[in-house]
Amino acid sequence: MFGLPFRTDVAILYAELVEPGVMEIGLECGEDPVSSVDESERQVIIDVRMKVRRGDCGTAVMVELDDPLGDRTVIDSYDGAVVDVARG
Repeated sequence: MFGLPFRTDVAILYAELVEPGVMEIGLECGEDPVSSVDESERQVIIDVRMKVRRGDCGTAVMVELDDPLGDRTVIDSYDGAVVDVARG
């Protein structure tokens, strides 16, 4: 169908550790976020794609890790930036 937005890579606006292996990832305004995670011993790379919408709103997605985050670095695959993770 024409006119429907497609999923595109988006930047992570914030990350909060809600459980040892679960993070809430904050995103810009959009819908239908899909995330993927690449975990290693030292880092966690998070990729999020979604249908971006205009407007003053936000979207969040829960990301479940295979192992607790611990002291691993979180990387945003959008731009390769290190993500500061709030530890609630």
